[in-house]
Amino acid sequence: MSAERGRIPRRRAARPAVDGSVGSAPESPAPESPAPESPAPESPGDAATGTPDDEAVVRRLLQERGVSEEALERALAHGRVALLAIEHLSLPAPPAYTPGRVAEKSGLPYEMTVRLWRALGFPAVGDEETFFTDVDLAALTTLRRLVELGFTDEEAAVQFARVLGSAMARVAETEIAAQPSTRPTSAERLAFTEALLTAPENLFAVLGDLIVYVWRRHLQAAARRALVVESVDDNAAVVPLAVGFADLVGYTALSQQLSERALGDLVSRFEETAQDTITAGGARVVKMIGDEVMFVADDVATAATIAAALAEVFAGDEILSDVRVGLARGTVLSQEGDYYGPVVNLASRLVNVAYPGTVVVAEDVHEALAGDARWAWRSLGARHLKDIGTVTLWALRSAGTGPAEDRARRRFLRTLLSEAGYQRAERREAHGEDRPGA
Repeated sequence: MSAERGRIPRRRAARPAVDGSVGSAPESPAPESPAPESPAPESPGDAATGTPDDEAVVRRLLQERGVSEEALERALAHGRVALLAIEHLSLPAPPAYTPGRVAEKSGLPYEMTVRLWRALGFPAVGDEETFFTDVDLAALTTLRRLVELGFTDEEAAVQFARVLGSAMARVAETEIAAQPSTRPTSAERLAFTEALLTAPENLFAVLGDLIVYVWRRHLQAAARRALVVESVDDNAAVVPLAVGFADLVGYTALSQQLSERALGDLVSRFEETAQDTITAGGARVVKMIGDEVMFVADDVATAATIAAALAEVFAGDEILSDVRVGLARGTVLSQEGDYYGPVVNLASRLVNVAYPGTVVVAEDVHEALAGDARWAWRSLGARHLKDIGTVTLWALRSAGTGPAEDRARRRFLRTLLSEAGYQRAERREAHGEDRPGA
């Protein structure tokens, strides 16, 4: 499949040579021997669109699950039949309970079920609406048993539901967004839909196992970290950490000029580059906020190494512009997978005073690393930061790299060229021209 026009390429993605013949067999010269007596007639349809028989099977399977003819026609017309199947298979039980009835049968107070539902990120359900299924009832019943056994309490359960709902919403949105690109032809969508309707456990069980595996790995890592922290209460802890923020230069201006598709590619490339650099260095990504990433490390030397690496990696990226990086250290409040406190606020503010492609740190980071020969320093003096006060700041760079001023000037010019490159890609897309090298 040829590269899509005007798209920003993924980092490290070396584009393979393609011939545009996906789904078709290579041609070969006709043999000189006599042709077969009576070749079987070809059925209507082709490798791209599928056959009427393929569609008929999918129609029957969906109708058996109660999908209306109107919904079927609409999904087939718009190439969304796989999404229609996923919608009807996700909860293998029909709506059977109103909010009050599902609360009564689960043994949880009605107010608690409402709080949990909202914490998971779902809109309110009408009191008389038959909406909840046996799957919902089973989940609530399990939660009640966990509370009774002392594994959790109601407040902790609501907090957990809030974090879980946010994480799973992103997983689900990412999976659904990938459907059109992973199955671009009608034949592929019909084949996938038929397989899904015939054996839905092949998707849900396998993906469920993968999600549980990732959760268990993160649970183990979180338990190890929690063994060495000072507890504040049952739901929060004070943790000594180095906190960093990296901000993509020029994002706001670009977001006003790029199409939604190109902007999505830019954000994906930024997230992939930042995630790879931070995790490879031994730190943890806390969250991505559009054009900014927040990360934490258990020690300041690791955080400094990653901060410098982020500046250097983005400086060398042929598509993305530079980043500004801010770094601070101290005790922070850890709650629900996020971090809070003056140290976090300071690190966030430091980004605003950094030049493109540079790392700015607070005095305590400089004091901790001043004797380390891996680093070169430049004093920025005392600066007044909004809502923080007057702070002594330093610019950090890897020893042996060029002067910060020269690097900043070169990177500023490269950032302007990057913005011009994005705009050229957009113009090529608008005029139907292929991107060079695609």
